[in-house]
Amino acid sequence: MNDGREDGSDQINNKANKCGLFAGYFLCFAFLVIFIVSATFQDNDGSERYLWTIFYIMHATIAALVLLFKSCFSAWKTKAELPLLLLSLAMIIWSIVMITKSAIEIPQASGDGEDSENFSDEEEKIFELSGSILGLISTIYHALFWQCCGKVNVETPNVETAEPQDEDSDEEMYKA
Repeated sequence: MNDGREDGSDQINNKANKCGLFAGYFLCFAFLVIFIVSATFQDNDGSERYLWTIFYIMHATIAALVLLFKSCFSAWKTKAELPLLLLSLAMIIWSIVMITKSAIEIPQASGDGEDSENFSDEEEKIFELSGSILGLISTIYHALFWQCCGKVNVETPNVETAEPQDEDSDEEMYKA
């Protein structure tokens, strides 16, 4: 019999879910900061400066949208789901293309750093490869976080004690 109090396992599960959500939001924020910083440091990247800046800004946009819609605008979550997942799919494809491009360019890199005086060309290509891999991981993480996390304390009604709903209440719910 349940007298309205949570037992110890429910409290532990609830705390674990809240900690997991906090860690998830923290990781989203960390990805957001990393991609904003990466986009600002692309001014020394020569001919591909705008390509990498847009790449990092798009990844930061995904992180920002997930943070906003999961925490602040949860009522709009269903309306934002399809555009966010389509953007995530596009960024996954773009990340794979950039990973392939960077991996091909690493062996062809010359010894001098044509874009930066601090790093060799090979090191710059390794940074680009790392950024592409991080973008892929981030986008997959945000898509999974969007789909799977945040469903804390979802209770299903007891079938035996649930009262039947009339059809009018379902129609009114879908009008809004």
